[in-house]
Amino acid sequence: MKMHPIEGLPIGVLGLDQAQRIIEVDPKVPELLGVEKSDLVGRAIDELFSPKDRKGALAFATKLSRIGTSGIVDVNIVLRLLGKDRLARLRVVPKESGYLAYVEPSMGDSDFTHQFVLAQQRWDALVQRSEDGIVRLNGDGKIVEHNGRFFELMNFSDAHGVRLSEDALVGRSLATLLGKTLVPGLASYLQAPSGDFSASAKASGGRWLELRATPLTLPARGIAETFVIVRDVSDERRVRERDEVIARDLEGARAFQRAILSSAPPPPNDFDIDIFYEPVERVGGDLYDACVLDDGRLRLFVADATGHGVAAGLATMLIKGSYELVKKREATPRLALRALNDHVAGSYAALEVVFTAAIVDVDVTNGNVRYAGGAHPPPVLVENGHVTELEEGGAFVGAAPGLDYPEAEAVMSRGSGLYIFSDGFFETRNVENEFFGDGRLYKAIVSAHALSHGVANAIHDRVAAFARPRLPEDDMTLLALRRH
Repeated sequence: MKMHPIEGLPIGVLGLDQAQRIIEVDPKVPELLGVEKSDLVGRAIDELFSPKDRKGALAFATKLSRIGTSGIVDVNIVLRLLGKDRLARLRVVPKESGYLAYVEPSMGDSDFTHQFVLAQQRWDALVQRSEDGIVRLNGDGKIVEHNGRFFELMNFSDAHGVRLSEDALVGRSLATLLGKTLVPGLASYLQAPSGDFSASAKASGGRWLELRATPLTLPARGIAETFVIVRDVSDERRVRERDEVIARDLEGARAFQRAILSSAPPPPNDFDIDIFYEPVERVGGDLYDACVLDDGRLRLFVADATGHGVAAGLATMLIKGSYELVKKREATPRLALRALNDHVAGSYAALEVVFTAAIVDVDVTNGNVRYAGGAHPPPVLVENGHVTELEEGGAFVGAAPGLDYPEAEAVMSRGSGLYIFSDGFFETRNVENEFFGDGRLYKAIVSAHALSHGVANAIHDRVAAFARPRLPEDDMTLLALRRH
């Protein structure tokens, strides 16, 4: 039976067979109990109990009958040794071929045995199921026990470069084996452990190892043992490095996407333009544009590619390129949307680029509005606290060549406002899974319309307050045009 004497503490270890007879004796036991080894070997453990402590003997027998394969017998009991009675704490732990009995003569409130038994059980459980390298060190930082994975990962060699065997590791100082270069700081930590330690180091073959050390501290004795766990984190590190590259690429894509979005043109006389744009991820599927046509009309464009994230973000770049070809070439929103649909459906059919879109032309001289939409939420006209939807619309843009998009007309009088938005605004949900909806959105628009500035942000703030603490699930874009 494998026994590990506990150095530096008043705890003795006895090896018992299946019948609980003593077959091995830790050299410390005779000193602690004042008996000879020959007085113990061959005797049943319960033969050491004092006849006066019937209650303790009964408690021991009862707990032993229920111990199973993973429990602990834990009793305070009076031992009769060479005619003298002595109180001791006795812990018995089952092993494959018998039991280990930890004997701690009573010293008041100390409970060293309990802590060591639990530590040993934790060690055994870790070794049995862990795929990491594990090593147990004594108070001097020397290896007491380790598993095969530790030996495999560390690949220690002696001063002559000869690889050490597994058995050769036991009794050696881990700090000496590691040296000062493999894991900076660990050698000095092991000389005086305090708290937990963790570090990563590059080992042979380009592997990366993560080492974590945890000391076992006893109240009266300080550091008694230290456990060190070694993990091969090479794959995790490669994944993390790959994720960092992807994150940098996404940040670059985000900057590029924002760069292709139009800044609001200088507002015409008696008009102001306000824009809100927020993708739910680094790159989004919403797109907007605002420009002044050659005849002075203002043309506004909002599109929403299906989905969001990288795929939708790439689609917006194709949509933007296609829109640039038609936005000043076509005379009306209807013609512009038809031309945009035909170009996308014809050029990117294999990519299935499908999106909603709204194009609005505003004659800034008289406020006349013309609108065409493809499956997009209808823009709304706000006047005197009343909301009017521009309801005309057609199919998804890019779905098939030859689609038509009917137009709607309206007039922006002085004091009115035109609001074009993506569905992320009214499809936002709160923690009760309730949608913000058209009704709340229109009320938010009417309320914000009266502000002197920051109209688009004010509308978004109402939506965010409704959803909080739930986060947005879709991109959000809004163009606000007001006539004074």
